[in-house]
Amino acid sequence: MQKPSVSIIYEDFKLCISISQIKALNCSKQLYFSLVKVKISIDLYLVGRMVQELARELVIGGFYRHFKNKLYQVKGIAYHSETKEKMVVYQAMYGDYSLYVRPYDMFLSEVDHAKYPDVTQKYCFQETTPAEFEAQVVKDKPVSVLSDIKSDSDDDTASKKPDKILMDFLDIDTYQEKLKYIDIVRDRLDDKIIDAMAASLDVEVPEGSLDKRYQSLKQVISAHAKYECTRLR
Repeated sequence: MQKPSVSIIYEDFKLCISISQIKALNCSKQLYFSLVKVKISIDLYLVGRMVQELARELVIGGFYRHFKNKLYQVKGIAYHSETKEKMVVYQAMYGDYSLYVRPYDMFLSEVDHAKYPDVTQKYCFQETTPAEFEAQVVKDKPVSVLSDIKSDSDDDTASKKPDKILMDFLDIDTYQEKLKYIDIVRDRLDDKIIDAMAASLDVEVPEGSLDKRYQSLKQVISAHAKYECTRLR
């Protein structure tokens, strides 16, 4: 019986799913081990790709660091009304907390290192936490970023405190702890930080006096805390 040629073995190998099928090709020992090595390499590559793709799955409500050192929170997925293109809706965790929309694939894409050779971050938006983001910014110490988060002057530090308060609030895991935290920082809250906290909970706090808005926010968090306790029983 004539042994199959290398080209036939190669074509057959593309259909192989197990070592036993490679054995069935009845090829030489040297070629057999070569094919086994190729199969293992392919398997490892496919597993690696699968793990990578799973790792890049978008997290709704998750925080992402843009490669230009800004923090954002993903609010949800939207679809273009005409083209049906999948889009990511995300909110800035600085400034006026604006909402943005970006194509899904673009949001999860890698940084164009040819255009930005000095950037070390792999992806345009890298998943993180507010605490990790702040620690990394302090470690990197880029002047343009620190000017948004910290300043050497006492006046600038005081004016940036609401951002720190929001970061701490977002980093708290349970609603019970969030409730305690807003009581502690109550005197340092303003309309902007209350709006940002409410947005992180997917609610809106009605307009009114600062005290009324604080009470409204507290009621929302209390409701979440009660549900949280019931669910964990």
